[in-house]
Amino acid sequence: MLVALLASVQNVAAVCSGGFPDFYYGDVTIDGSDAPIGTDIRAMIDGELAGTYETTAVGVYGNPDTDDKMLVSGNPAGYDDFPTIQFQVFAGGSWEDAGTDTYTCGDIFEQPKNADLAATSASCDDDDGDGVCNDVDICEGGDDNVDVDGDGTPDFCDACPADNPDDTDGDGVCDSVDLCVGDDASGDSDADGTCDDTDVCPLDEFDDADADGVCGDVDQCEGFDDNLDIDSDGIPDGCDDCTDIDGDGFCDDVDCDDTDALINPDALEICDGVDNNCDAVIDTDATDMMTYYPDLDGDDFGAGAGVDACVAPEDHADNDLDCNDTDVLINPDADEICDDGIDNDCDGDTDEADSECVACPDDDGDGVCNDVDVCDGDDASGDTDGDGICDDTDLCTDVDGDGFCLEGLDCNDTDVAINPDATEVCNGIDDDCDALIDDDDGDLICDEGTTVEITIYEGWTLFALPLDPINADNSEELGALINADGGNCDVIMTYDGVNQTMVDDILGLADPTFPLSSTAGYFVGCDSATTFDYQGLPWE
Repeated sequence: MLVALLASVQNVAAVCSGGFPDFYYGDVTIDGSDAPIGTDIRAMIDGELAGTYETTAVGVYGNPDTDDKMLVSGNPAGYDDFPTIQFQVFAGGSWEDAGTDTYTCGDIFEQPKNADLAATSASCDDDDGDGVCNDVDICEGGDDNVDVDGDGTPDFCDACPADNPDDTDGDGVCDSVDLCVGDDASGDSDADGTCDDTDVCPLDEFDDADADGVCGDVDQCEGFDDNLDIDSDGIPDGCDDCTDIDGDGFCDDVDCDDTDALINPDALEICDGVDNNCDAVIDTDATDMMTYYPDLDGDDFGAGAGVDACVAPEDHADNDLDCNDTDVLINPDADEICDDGIDNDCDGDTDEADSECVACPDDDGDGVCNDVDVCDGDDASGDTDGDGICDDTDLCTDVDGDGFCLEGLDCNDTDVAINPDATEVCNGIDDDCDALIDDDDGDLICDEGTTVEITIYEGWTLFALPLDPINADNSEELGALINADGGNCDVIMTYDGVNQTMVDDILGLADPTFPLSSTAGYFVGCDSATTFDYQGLPWE
């Protein structure tokens, strides 16, 4: 067990945790000379790569006063001791040792750390003498260490040594001397920095300043959208002094309906309920108005002074042919009656002077003269429902006046309460004329009774019950039923409808008890008006 414990302690007791970096800066030379910009440096711990750096200044790496440092981080598993860092510089085409230091595992009291590095390049052929072996020389014949624009191509071999990138628009002209973005050969007509070959608006310096998709050099309405032309007259709305959508020649400031070419100040006003000529007056000045004449007797023939209007005024006719506008029987459609001394048909001839005069006008041909005719049709057939149409021609006999014809759906034309619109109640009658009575009609259950609402007014009232109450068999129970709904009433006597006599006493006696009957009225005295509901069945 002791051995296992020691092993466990050893597994967790690493001296150095490799997950934290050391920060380095310092001088760097190759063969005794300051290392050029772009020199690569790396750090190795126990043969493993622990950090890299590429110089951005000649002869130094990192900066003691800024965050620019070379970070060296060991294996996250840690070390039993503080390992050695081997720094190497890429010189002469290979990695050469340049110095060592102890890895402190990110000890904050040790940071940052200064370590000057010096590397000696391996012996190699260097024809251009720039310190770079021929086999890795980027720019043969030039100094690989001179790269002003830092683009990785030595200036001697760089087509654009002052530009990084060299030629953004790919027109063969270095960016530092490029006239415009695009092909310089195409020119830059509007001098906006974009060559004509790539310029959306080559003649517009501001390239469509109002963003309407129309270049400024051809923009009709600067500052507004040229594409908006509601009246399609070729002038954009933003610059159009006259909007004429319907094309009738009138701008919308005077055209009261610019969607209809027939409506404008020059149009003719007609009788159509619309202000056609935009004068804010409708129809009163219409050119197609008719003349209407007073029709006092309502026979559709007028007389007297006419009035022009689009719609016939009340009690007016569209003609002035009535020779007596106070008598409905005198008009051009009437029969000339012989020997009455009147020009009945308004033709200027009276009685026998009119060859068409008749002794007894009979419009409905039933042998009864008009002046004594009872109904329209054969008077002999009668007029059962009194509607002025004789029974022989009456298509709808409605004796009880409930709006339903006997010839149609009314199953009892003598009772206004019985018709197809009535509500079926439990009374032994087909109230709604569907040939079903009481229980047979839908969901009606007569054993449970029909709910009836009764209103009793303040003071003494005589009333009859339309249905026999299910839960009241005598006057005392009826009084209790009324008062249970909030009333304060006394049922004190009845009126015998059969014998036409009063029943019970009214002289201050206690409420009597008497059977309820369908032939009886009930005297009830209430302190105030009250309404009560009860359920009842038809009287037997």
